[in-house]
Amino acid sequence: MNNTVYGRLIVVVAGVSLLAALIAGAWSYYRLRQQLRLREAEALESVQENLRLKAMLETQAGEQQRISQDIREDMVSGLTEEQLIREMNEIVWTFNHEQDSLGSLVGYIRSNAAEMLGQAGIDVHFEIDEDIPEMALTVEFRRNVYLVVKEAVYNIIRHSGAGAAEIGVHVDGTELTVVVQDNGKGIYKAGGNLWGNGMKNMQRRVEQIGGKMEITAGGGMAITIVAPLPEA
Repeated sequence: MNNTVYGRLIVVVAGVSLLAALIAGAWSYYRLRQQLRLREAEALESVQENLRLKAMLETQAGEQQRISQDIREDMVSGLTEEQLIREMNEIVWTFNHEQDSLGSLVGYIRSNAAEMLGQAGIDVHFEIDEDIPEMALTVEFRRNVYLVVKEAVYNIIRHSGAGAAEIGVHVDGTELTVVVQDNGKGIYKAGGNLWGNGMKNMQRRVEQIGGKMEITAGGGMAITIVAPLPEA
């Protein structure tokens, strides 16, 4: 092999080696960039998850504070032992995330309202949509809707003199409507005043979840709650 051919071969080998080195370097750079992007994505996801958990904990802390206030008010108002047991069961239900669906809320309203009204000797009829969507609800939404309905039921038992009640639950698109009505003497006492602070507390709870409450009278009383369902 003459020197010219040998020299060309050396150049070709050197060129191939250089090209291979460049390709290897480019591939290593590409893999490194991919790893960096993956780590950045994981870091961003971790930050977002931490923010989500922080928001959830803050929400739960606020709800726990409200529940503690409710319990203190209930103790002052002198609840019976049976009522306090019910309160404890409601708190357990509130924070049980296996019960965070709309179907669970509707079922809990139905079973507890039937029990309370039945013990008071008041007949109750339910008008509930058959196709209640399975969707998750926040702790605040579930608890506030339930407590408003429970207060309405208590008002029927304590004040209305009714012999029968009806509870309707309907879902129309993104809104939940609950109607609690009875055939009693209406919403006014002598002097035209509403029933103490109960109605104010109900109104406050409905407003906390962005809803509206309407009270109507005529052959009894009807309380209608309309609240936007929280987005999943």
